[in-house]
Amino acid sequence: MAKIIAEIGINHNGNFKIARKLIDLAKEVGCWGIKFQYRNLKNYIIDNHNHTELGKEIIDHEIKKNYHTSKQIIQLTLYAKKLGIKCGISFFTVKDVINFSKTSFDFYKIPSPVSDNFSLIKKLKKLNKKLIISFGGKSYDEIKKIIKINNLNNKKIVLMHCISNYPVSEINSNLGFIDELKNKYKKCSIGYSSHENNILNSILILSKKIDYIERHITLDKEQKGLDHSSSSDIGELKKLQFFNLNFKKIFFNKDKQPVNQGEIINRQNLGMSYYFKKDVKRGTILKKKDLYLKQPNIGLTDINIDDHLKTKTIRNFKKNEPVTVSC
Repeated sequence: MAKIIAEIGINHNGNFKIARKLIDLAKEVGCWGIKFQYRNLKNYIIDNHNHTELGKEIIDHEIKKNYHTSKQIIQLTLYAKKLGIKCGISFFTVKDVINFSKTSFDFYKIPSPVSDNFSLIKKLKKLNKKLIISFGGKSYDEIKKIIKINNLNNKKIVLMHCISNYPVSEINSNLGFIDELKNKYKKCSIGYSSHENNILNSILILSKKIDYIERHITLDKEQKGLDHSSSSDIGELKKLQFFNLNFKKIFFNKDKQPVNQGEIINRQNLGMSYYFKKDVKRGTILKKKDLYLKQPNIGLTDINIDDHLKTKTIRNFKKNEPVTVSC
């Protein structure tokens, strides 16, 4: 069963009460953990005069609008831990880690844009917690180099496959790469950071026995903002968790389960069984030529009729009566 991480991200819209509500939803769904993002605005360089790209202006606006202080995130973390939820956080610079020097998270994450920041990797490894590193926007050669140089092939590391589009098209999700990571880095846990605008790929990835699935959570997918459309509301997350909890039974159980009551009713209503073509007296030898098939299926079928041919009937039967074992 995968550990589902609900990414709070920026979908709280800078509102503390909404952030708590998102944590409540994660608890209701049964998520293993939640994760925050943190950028200290003093460390994050926002200089729109030197950046003419529209994308940079939009991102800067979203970061300022959805900012939570370190104090607020610590309060939210304590709240989530009281609910029994594992708590993690993403950092983008080494300087930002200092703001949480007295707070212990259950796991840390290095986001895709800074997965080539070796100083940040070194800093977070020293905290001796589960470390998730996401590789969106990196080639396989770059990923292998990052893992090798930073000695990331060990049991405390989660290698997170990711495509850094918001939302990402399902056809471009490259889910097969999960198999390559699992085969090459057997000591690591493997995860998937999902940015599709629906939950289907997150359900599909369960077939690969993935260790972690990270999915952004929102109160409303139709809200304005960078992340809402590539996030999941409570309905989608409940669907993911349902399949997560039951995937072994649904997908991996090789035993044929017993025929259930609904199937029995359908078999009776839609199937056919044998009936007498004519009146039959007690002691008559049962012959197939004296029988015919019709609905409903409440008697013997071709599966078992041969076991009872050439035996004698134990009483008189009327035309169109079903042929059953009791005959």
